[in-house]
Amino acid sequence: LIWNVNDGNLLNEINYHQDIVFSAAWNYNGSKIFTTCKDKMLRIFDSRSGKLLNENTGHQGNKPMKGIFLRDGCLFTTGFSRTAERQYALW
Repeated sequence: LIWNVNDGNLLNEINYHQDIVFSAAWNYNGSKIFTTCKDKMLRIFDSRSGKLLNENTGHQGNKPMKGIFLRDGCLFTTGFSRTAERQYALW
């Protein structure tokens, strides 16, 4: 859920995740939200409309993955391979 902190009103509900969300990060101007999920998917949403902009598979390990937006709009994630080796990725 995205709330307006000034008046407490609900602005958007993002309801695309079928499993636990491991991390969520805003881009630098606040127009997009990037999430990583237990279903091993990376998703980018428009924060103002809640619309899904992009979806792709991430790290394939069973441990949680985390991600952030970089200033230039790229995504940086950390996670694990299927054999539990640490991985870093730039998307």
